[in-house]
Amino acid sequence: PTSYNEAELVKLKDLNCWKVFHAVADFNTTMARGDIGTTLAKAWAEKAELATFLCGQADATSDSYTAAFFAVNAWGKGIMQGDECCNMVRAPYCLANQQSLSTVAVGILIGAVILMFVGTALASCIMRPAKAEYSKPLREEETTPPFGEQLSAEDDSECLQDELQQTWLQSSCLRALPEADGFAHSTASIFAGLQAGFDFQKDNARNQYEHLLSLWRSHCSTVADRSVQEKKPVDEEGLLTEALGDLHAELLEGFIAWRSKFYRCKATAAGEEPLAMQLQESRTGARDLEASRGAAEESRRQLMEVAVYLLVWGEAGNVRFMPEVLYFLTELVLASESVDPKELYGPWACDPSLAREPGAPYRSSFFLCKVIRPIYNAIFDEWYDSIDVDPKDGRDVKRLREGFDKYLPSDVANYDDWNELFNDPERLAQGIVLDDGTCLFEQRHAKRFAVLHRVDWLASLDKYETKTHREVHSLWGVFATTHRIWLLHAVLFAAGICYISGDPPQSGTVRLQGSSAAVRFASIGLLVPLHGLLWSFARWETASQTALRWNRTLCSSLKGIGYSILWMLPLFTYAAVRYLEFQGDGASIGFVTKGIALVAHYDVSVLGLLTHLLIPGRPCDRLWSLTSVPVRQRVCRYIFWIVVLGLKFYMSLVIFRAVAEETITLDLVRLGREPISEISRVWYSTSWGSDVLEWLLLWSMSFCLFVADTGLWYQAGCTCLGVVFIITRRHQFALEHTAS
Repeated sequence: PTSYNEAELVKLKDLNCWKVFHAVADFNTTMARGDIGTTLAKAWAEKAELATFLCGQADATSDSYTAAFFAVNAWGKGIMQGDECCNMVRAPYCLANQQSLSTVAVGILIGAVILMFVGTALASCIMRPAKAEYSKPLREEETTPPFGEQLSAEDDSECLQDELQQTWLQSSCLRALPEADGFAHSTASIFAGLQAGFDFQKDNARNQYEHLLSLWRSHCSTVADRSVQEKKPVDEEGLLTEALGDLHAELLEGFIAWRSKFYRCKATAAGEEPLAMQLQESRTGARDLEASRGAAEESRRQLMEVAVYLLVWGEAGNVRFMPEVLYFLTELVLASESVDPKELYGPWACDPSLAREPGAPYRSSFFLCKVIRPIYNAIFDEWYDSIDVDPKDGRDVKRLREGFDKYLPSDVANYDDWNELFNDPERLAQGIVLDDGTCLFEQRHAKRFAVLHRVDWLASLDKYETKTHREVHSLWGVFATTHRIWLLHAVLFAAGICYISGDPPQSGTVRLQGSSAAVRFASIGLLVPLHGLLWSFARWETASQTALRWNRTLCSSLKGIGYSILWMLPLFTYAAVRYLEFQGDGASIGFVTKGIALVAHYDVSVLGLLTHLLIPGRPCDRLWSLTSVPVRQRVCRYIFWIVVLGLKFYMSLVIFRAVAEETITLDLVRLGREPISEISRVWYSTSWGSDVLEWLLLWSMSFCLFVADTGLWYQAGCTCLGVVFIITRRHQFALEHTAS
């Protein structure tokens, strides 16, 4: 090449003649052993004679270019007969002059892998299953299954209340505590009233009543133990009341938080959050509640909420896997102004003809068959096709839908998706629809339970309306959630490589990564558009139909366009920098010089990196608000990570230098320092491609190790902080033991 300087031409001549002399020496050694035939020996002798003559001519001339010309021809024409030409002073030094079939095969293989990857990725995004049409099931009153509890000819709520009260007063050890009679009467009347008013199963009421007594007894022990530990006398007079408060706070911690969020949302139109719910006769159907004799108003409110939650939980079955749904049902029961089954479940609820159906006098309770069962039916239809009977043991066997055997498809809704729906009051208010197409939340809050049996659960729990994120079985899901970690490590890794690379020799040629430190470090900005592309695709891959609809608003579209422009700007500014560098010193595009272009590139690159790192998600990605952190704690966190990553980066420079030296020792292509003019001539060569592949593998493994050891540095940082913390908190203890 005419671009080589004097030193490079001398190196090129020495390289080729060195290869010639070693090849001739090997030939003479083989001839001396007699390992080759006469014809082959004659041909090799002619090659050696020509190559030696040309190298002699190279040594004899004083012109470096002519000497390099003779030397290159000595090896390429004399020895290799035109099949190979060693006219490069950097790895891979020699190039084949003919197209290699292996190069074509590798190119085809890599292209096929890329096409398959892109094809499968696009197919998973574009070829999503269409929304299926479904037929509404028959109304429950037409298909009421004749199974469940035995019907009674008369209302026996008083009998159930007496039975529950006797369970407390005769079987529970709580009967020995003060105010036990009053609490026994209150709890029994509440459970019996709720069972009669909302038609819970009687056996469920009995079981949950005993469940409440067991929990209450445990909390009484906890309260008493706490008093003993605090060296205070146990106050048996208020033991039941205090234990009930602890029980209520622990059991309903999630419900209280959910209800607070529910009432704060204006879309639910629920009014003000109840602070002291009255336990009235009309609410529970219980009688003589004023004779509770010892149960304070707050305790009765707590009893009411605990009883409702336990009864709903007992009826729920598999719906228990969705605690937010239980909270929703509990809230509707507590807010209901009616406790008449005829008003809550329709006029047919008390139809005496039900007792004359096949299988009478047995039927399901109305809360189970009109509230819980429709919800579970919608859940069942999402995953399963039918229920069969196992011929071996006669048990029921659920048959999954076709293709669901190994794992659920990405777009199928599950318990987590429905929990997200019921945990978001705004979506919940819009998503729960009745069989006539109206929204449940258009009803007054106190009237909503009365129309709950009319909810179209298939439409309300439809995966195309409730699922926010596709559960893809690929690394795209991992990248979508941890993209900031990879970006930060990629920036540090690229900065380390740019730092240890150093400036290449000034030969007047434009290098792939630039000929100066400013241009070399500017290449780090290309991570901004690359990361934006990968992250956008990962979010598209994991976004559901619901999330995509959220992004179709004008505001979301404008934000997306703005972010896209910001992330693409480093491409244009970097292109301007490289163009001006290629044109040489003093070149400009209008008033834009190379220095101005570099400043603009660094500005947009830093801004793009900050948006990636400090604005990690979009509003539709945030299902819950971020936990508020005090400014002081946040500053401490940033200082901790800056110190840890700074030390990690400083120590990694040693490894980066070792890897760079190893690439020089192995005579591998150093891609960033390659002149662009040479790459355009040698990219098709097998030797150059293999060198680039080895170079990429070496640095790729270094990047994996660079990411992996972050955990070690984090543990070391925490250990140091822990030691400082312990010494600070226990300084007197540490000083005493140090002195001893």
